[in-house]
Amino acid sequence: IDTGDYIHVRNVIISGELDRGNDEGATFTGPNDPAKVARIDRANPFEGSTNIEVNDGDYVTIENLTLTGANAGLWVHNGSDAFTLGRMTVTDNTGFGIRLENSGTSTLADVTATNNGGDGIVLTGGSGLTTLDRIVATGNSGTGVSVSSSGAVVIDTITVTGNAGTGVSVSANGGSIDAYIVNN
Repeated sequence: IDTGDYIHVRNVIISGELDRGNDEGATFTGPNDPAKVARIDRANPFEGSTNIEVNDGDYVTIENLTLTGANAGLWVHNGSDAFTLGRMTVTDNTGFGIRLENSGTSTLADVTATNNGGDGIVLTGGSGLTTLDRIVATGNSGTGVSVSSSGAVVIDTITVTGNAGTGVSVSANGGSIDAYIVNN
Protein backbone atom coordinates (compact mmCIF):
# COMPACT_ATOMS: atom_id res chain seq x y z
CA ILE A 1 0.00 0.00 0.00
CA ASP A 2 1.72 3.15 -1.20
CA THR A 3 2.18 6.37 0.77
CA GLY A 4 -1.05 8.40 0.87
CA ASP A 5 -4.49 8.83 2.40
CA TYR A 6 -7.16 6.29 1.47
CA ILE A 7 -10.86 6.51 2.31
CA HIS A 8 -12.63 3.14 2.49
CA VAL A 9 -16.38 3.08 1.90
CA ARG A 10 -16.71 -0.50 3.20
CA ASN A 11 -15.23 -2.56 6.02
CA VAL A 12 -12.15 -4.52 4.92
CA ILE A 13 -12.68 -8.18 5.89
CA ILE A 14 -9.86 -10.73 5.76
CA SER A 15 -11.15 -14.25 6.31
CA GLY A 16 -10.53 -17.90 5.58
CA GLU A 17 -14.29 -18.55 5.55
CA LEU A 18 -15.48 -19.08 1.99
CA ASP A 19 -18.67 -17.04 2.45
CA ARG A 20 -16.56 -14.02 3.49
CA GLY A 21 -13.73 -14.49 0.99
CA ASN A 22 -10.54 -16.50 1.06
CA ASP A 23 -7.91 -13.97 2.07
CA GLU A 24 -5.96 -15.72 4.80
CA GLY A 25 -2.26 -16.35 4.42
CA ALA A 26 -1.61 -12.79 3.21
CA THR A 27 0.61 -9.82 4.05
CA PHE A 28 -0.64 -6.24 3.83
CA THR A 29 2.10 -3.65 4.19
CA GLY A 30 2.48 0.09 3.87
CA PRO A 31 5.73 1.96 3.24
CA ASN A 32 8.83 0.62 5.02
CA ASP A 33 10.16 4.16 5.55
CA PRO A 34 8.81 5.41 8.93
CA ALA A 35 8.73 8.98 7.54
CA LYS A 36 6.11 7.92 4.97
CA VAL A 37 2.52 7.08 5.95
CA ALA A 38 -0.23 5.02 4.36
CA ARG A 39 -3.38 6.14 6.20
CA ILE A 40 -6.62 4.21 5.83
CA ASP A 41 -9.60 6.34 6.88
CA ARG A 42 -12.90 4.48 7.19
CA ALA A 43 -14.71 7.85 7.26
CA ASN A 44 -17.56 6.21 9.18
CA PRO A 45 -17.38 6.54 12.97
CA PHE A 46 -20.70 4.76 13.60
CA GLU A 47 -21.25 1.37 15.25
CA GLY A 48 -20.51 -1.55 12.93
CA SER A 49 -17.79 0.23 10.97
CA THR A 50 -14.34 -1.33 11.14
CA ASN A 51 -11.18 -0.34 9.32
CA ILE A 52 -9.88 -3.91 9.11
CA GLU A 53 -11.54 -7.08 10.42
CA VAL A 54 -9.68 -10.41 10.48
CA ASN A 55 -12.36 -13.10 10.93
CA ASP A 56 -10.91 -16.63 11.10
CA GLY A 57 -8.00 -15.43 8.98
CA ASP A 58 -4.85 -17.43 9.69
CA TYR A 59 -1.27 -16.42 8.80
CA VAL A 60 -2.12 -12.75 8.24
CA THR A 61 0.46 -9.97 8.62
CA ILE A 62 -0.50 -6.29 8.64
CA GLU A 63 2.24 -3.69 8.97
CA ASN A 64 3.28 -0.09 8.34
CA LEU A 65 -0.25 1.38 8.25
CA THR A 66 -2.31 3.99 10.10
CA LEU A 67 -5.98 3.13 10.71
CA THR A 68 -8.41 5.93 11.58
CA GLY A 69 -11.98 7.17 11.32
CA ALA A 70 -13.95 3.99 12.14
CA ASN A 71 -15.85 2.78 15.15
CA ALA A 72 -13.32 -0.06 15.49
CA GLY A 73 -9.77 0.28 14.19
CA LEU A 74 -8.67 -3.38 13.93
CA TRP A 75 -10.72 -6.39 15.05
CA VAL A 76 -9.11 -9.86 14.97
CA HIS A 77 -11.40 -12.70 16.07
CA ASN A 78 -12.98 -16.10 15.55
CA GLY A 79 -9.88 -18.27 15.90
CA SER A 80 -7.50 -16.26 13.71
CA ASP A 81 -4.08 -17.87 14.23
CA ALA A 82 -0.51 -16.79 13.44
CA PHE A 83 -1.52 -13.11 13.30
CA THR A 84 1.27 -10.50 13.14
CA LEU A 85 0.89 -6.75 13.52
CA GLY A 86 3.91 -4.47 13.09
CA ARG A 87 4.64 -0.74 13.03
CA MET A 88 1.00 0.27 13.18
CA THR A 89 -0.83 3.32 14.45
CA VAL A 90 -4.52 3.06 15.26
CA THR A 91 -5.94 6.48 16.11
CA ASP A 92 -9.11 8.54 16.40
CA ASN A 93 -11.64 5.70 16.17
CA THR A 94 -14.89 6.23 18.12
CA GLY A 95 -14.71 2.78 19.75
CA PHE A 96 -11.71 0.57 20.46
CA GLY A 97 -8.39 0.83 18.66
CA ILE A 98 -7.31 -2.84 18.44
CA ARG A 99 -9.14 -5.91 19.73
CA LEU A 100 -7.94 -9.53 19.47
CA GLU A 101 -10.60 -12.03 20.59
CA ASN A 102 -10.18 -15.80 20.85
CA SER A 103 -7.18 -15.78 18.56
CA GLY A 104 -4.26 -18.17 18.50
CA THR A 105 -0.60 -17.21 18.35
CA SER A 106 -0.25 -13.45 17.83
CA THR A 107 2.57 -10.91 17.74
CA LEU A 108 2.15 -7.15 18.09
CA ALA A 109 5.33 -5.07 17.76
CA ASP A 110 5.83 -1.31 17.40
CA VAL A 111 2.10 -0.64 17.76
CA THR A 112 0.55 2.66 18.89
CA ALA A 113 -3.09 3.11 19.90
CA THR A 114 -3.95 6.74 20.56
CA ASN A 115 -7.02 8.93 21.03
CA ASN A 116 -9.56 6.15 20.51
CA GLY A 117 -13.04 6.53 22.05
CA GLY A 118 -12.78 3.21 23.90
CA ASP A 119 -9.92 0.96 24.94
CA GLY A 120 -6.60 1.29 23.12
CA ILE A 121 -5.57 -2.39 22.80
CA VAL A 122 -7.54 -5.39 24.12
CA LEU A 123 -6.48 -9.05 23.95
CA THR A 124 -9.03 -11.47 25.30
CA GLY A 125 -9.48 -15.24 25.30
CA GLY A 126 -6.38 -16.09 23.28
CA SER A 127 -5.22 -19.70 23.36
CA GLY A 128 -1.74 -19.44 21.87
CA LEU A 129 1.34 -17.44 22.73
CA THR A 130 0.76 -13.69 22.49
CA THR A 131 3.78 -11.38 22.30
CA LEU A 132 3.54 -7.62 22.91
CA ASP A 133 6.71 -5.68 22.14
CA ARG A 134 7.14 -1.90 22.09
CA ILE A 135 3.47 -1.01 22.59
CA VAL A 136 2.27 2.58 23.19
CA ALA A 137 -1.25 3.48 24.34
CA THR A 138 -2.00 7.16 24.94
CA GLY A 139 -5.07 9.32 25.31
CA ASN A 140 -7.65 6.54 24.88
CA SER A 141 -11.04 6.97 26.58
CA GLY A 142 -10.88 3.49 28.11
CA THR A 143 -8.06 1.22 29.29
CA GLY A 144 -4.71 1.69 27.57
CA VAL A 145 -3.79 -2.03 27.25
CA SER A 146 -5.91 -4.90 28.58
CA VAL A 147 -4.78 -8.54 28.37
CA SER A 148 -6.98 -11.41 29.57
CA SER A 149 -5.73 -14.63 28.01
CA SER A 150 -5.89 -18.36 28.66
CA GLY A 151 -2.64 -18.72 26.70
CA ALA A 152 0.86 -17.52 27.54
CA VAL A 153 1.67 -13.84 27.17
CA VAL A 154 5.11 -12.25 26.76
CA ILE A 155 5.23 -8.50 27.30
CA ASP A 156 8.45 -6.68 26.57
CA THR A 157 7.74 -2.94 26.72
CA ILE A 158 4.44 -1.10 27.14
CA THR A 159 4.20 2.66 27.53
CA VAL A 160 0.84 4.11 28.59
CA THR A 161 -0.04 7.72 29.34
CA GLY A 162 -3.19 9.78 29.62
CA ASN A 163 -5.78 7.01 29.21
CA ALA A 164 -9.10 7.60 31.00
CA GLY A 165 -9.24 4.04 32.33
CA THR A 166 -6.60 1.74 33.75
CA GLY A 167 -3.18 2.05 32.13
CA VAL A 168 -2.34 -1.67 31.84
CA SER A 169 -4.37 -4.67 33.01
CA VAL A 170 -2.89 -8.19 32.61
CA SER A 171 -4.45 -11.54 33.51
CA ALA A 172 -2.80 -14.47 31.74
CA ASN A 173 -2.23 -18.17 32.22
CA GLY A 174 1.54 -17.99 31.80
CA GLY A 175 4.36 -16.02 30.29
CA SER A 176 6.57 -13.19 31.37
CA ILE A 177 6.68 -9.44 31.66
CA ASP A 178 10.02 -7.80 30.94
CA ALA A 179 9.26 -4.09 31.20
CA TYR A 180 6.40 -1.75 31.91
CA ILE A 181 6.53 2.01 31.65
CA VAL A 182 3.30 3.20 33.22
CA ASN A 183 2.42 6.83 33.75
CA ASN A 184 -1.34 6.98 33.41
